This record gives sequence, structure tokens and C-alpha cells, in this order.
Amino acid sequence: MLAVFVIVILFATCAGATCGMGGGVIIKPVLDALSPMSAFQINFVSSMCVLAMALSSLVKHLFQKKSSHIPTAVAAACGAFAGGVAGEFIFEAVENAAGSVLGENADALIKIIQNSVLALLLVGVLVYMLLRKEKGVYLPSAAMTIKAFAACCVLGVISTFLGIGGGPINVCVLCLVLRTDTKEVTFYSLLTVMFAQVAKLFKLAVTGGFTSNVILDVNLEWWALVVMIAAAVIGGLLGAVLNKRLSSKAVNRIYYAVIGIVIALNIYKIIYNAVTAL
Repeated sequence: MLAVFVIVILFATCAGATCGMGGGVIIKPVLDALSPMSAFQINFVSSMCVLAMALSSLVKHLFQKKSSHIPTAVAAACGAFAGGVAGEFIFEAVENAAGSVLGENADALIKIIQNSVLALLLVGVLVYMLLRKEKGVYLPSAAMTIKAFAACCVLGVISTFLGIGGGPINVCVLCLVLRTDTKEVTFYSLLTVMFAQVAKLFKLAVTGGFTSNVILDVNLEWWALVVMIAAAVIGGLLGAVLNKRLSSKAVNRIYYAVIGIVIALNIYKIIYNAVTAL
């Protein structure tokens, strides 16, 4: 089964790094469906793989001397971190409130709402990205940097609240805000992905999530975790290479394909959670 997980992680992180998405929206549902790991372990593995992918891909981008505007990059990172922390606390508050009102059905209902909202957002993203006109290279300015911070802050809240850690929505919003194409926003999108995951892990550390939950056991051994993280690093490096070598149209096609896969996964999860709740 580990071989299946490694293949999925390689595909998800390579595709994610190519067009600026996290890959967690593919990794997590597969682990949910096939793995005996606990919900906390699945979230932890997904977060670590996405973080490793984003970090390795960003390092590769820097070694390739891919042009980027430092103030915009810093603003995107800070916005994603702040939004990620806020999103985690907002989700926890909503989860606790729903649990006190709905009892045992709260978890399934929250998942149905999350998946439904995400599916609708992704359909809207796909329609917008297909209809939009291609734009050129990002032209940085002070106003654009401020917009990048605000956008990434909102994206951090949305991504952590919906449990996606960073995905196709990031790319779409950054294309809109920075007025450029998918290939150009990849670096900034990966920054938001990475710092949203850092925020999630930071919140767990501060609130005692690592001490109150079991990370390693017979269902998740240390060597298996290392193998999966290594696969994410390789996927991130391959994705960075593909992003540099492929044309903007090719990157767009990969982006559209991943959105289609994620929409299908969310529809499956909506049906599954609805049946489970009944």
C-alpha cells in the first residue's frame, strides 16, 4: 500500500509544483480512503508532504534564477501565514460550535459543507480561468504588493478553513490580483502554500496538538513517513523543472486537469459523507 501512496504523492506534488498548487487536495482524500491511519496522522502526513514539496520547489526555482519580486514574495508569505493561523482558529471555533449543537453528525455535516463550498469554488475558478484572456509578465509596484498581502491573507484563511492547505484557488486569485498568467504566479502561489502549512503546524505546536495526538505508531512508522516526504521532495523538484521548461499553455492544461480531478474527488466525498451521516 505504501507504493500506492508514494505514486499518488509523486503525481500530486509534481502537478502541484508545476502550476503552483499544494497537492494536498489529492493526497488527503486518497489517504482517507485507503489508509488505516488516524485523521490526525493523515492531516499531518498531507501537511508535511505539501510543505516538503513547496520548499523543494521554491529552492529549485531560486537555483534556476526564476525572476521574482522580493517585496511581493515577502508580502505573500506574511499574508499566507497570518491567514493560515486565523483560518485554523476559525475552523476550530466552528467545529466546536457545530459539535455542541449537532453532536455525532457534526463532523460529517462539516465535511459536506467544506466539500460543497470547495467544489462550487473550483467550478467557478475553472470557468474563470478558461474564459480569461492571457496576460503577460507581472509588473511589480507598491500597490500590487499590498494587494498580494491582502489576497494571500484571505487565501490563507480559506485554504485552512476548507482543509486544502493551498490549491487551485490560490493560482486563480493571484492571476487576477497580479494580472499575469498561471506560469508567472507559480512562485508566489507556492509561497502561500508553504506558509499556510507552516501556520497549520505552528498552531498545532502552540495548542498542544502534537502532544495530545499520536503521530507515529504501527499505522504510520517513521521510515514510511520519511519515504512519503522524500517522494514529495522529488515531486516538488520535478514540478519546478517542468514549470521552467513547459509553455504557459501546457502549464494551464495541467492546472485544468488537476482542477477536474479535485472537483471529482470532492463530489465523491460529498456523496460518501452524506451516506455516512445517514
